[in-house]
Amino acid sequence: MAPSERSSDSTPSSSSATRLLSIGAALALTVVEYFLEVRGLHLVPQEEYGVLSYGSAEPATGPPLMVLVVAAFLVVAGALVWRKQKWPWLFVGAVVMTIGSGVQLPLESGAITNAFELTLLVSIMATKAFQDRNDHSRDLSPAR
Repeated sequence: MAPSERSSDSTPSSSSATRLLSIGAALALTVVEYFLEVRGLHLVPQEEYGVLSYGSAEPATGPPLMVLVVAAFLVVAGALVWRKQKWPWLFVGAVVMTIGSGVQLPLESGAITNAFELTLLVSIMATKAFQDRNDHSRDLSPAR
């Protein structure tokens, strides 16, 4: 079904308000991240397995706030998609990424984090393909 043929339950004003709220939240989180993580950051060269990268000169005190907020939103969105569309994979991918990033594994390489990120990306792409194939995009609209 073409996008122009889809029926929309949301009014233009609620769509605009949602868009503005989303943009405002993203800008607010960006400003918070700048003041908490980026301002005053001193980078030093680091070499791991023969690859040069740059990292903070000071040890990390935990995951960045932005990562936690985005992970929380992804878990909530995944739960909504699971409940309304009977598709658990966005939720599973978000939970695997969150737990995998938060748990310190006794491995020399930090590459395992990339596997968790890949799991999340695959779950997002699979969810999008599922929604496109089954035209579930409107199933998440609030009931009126």
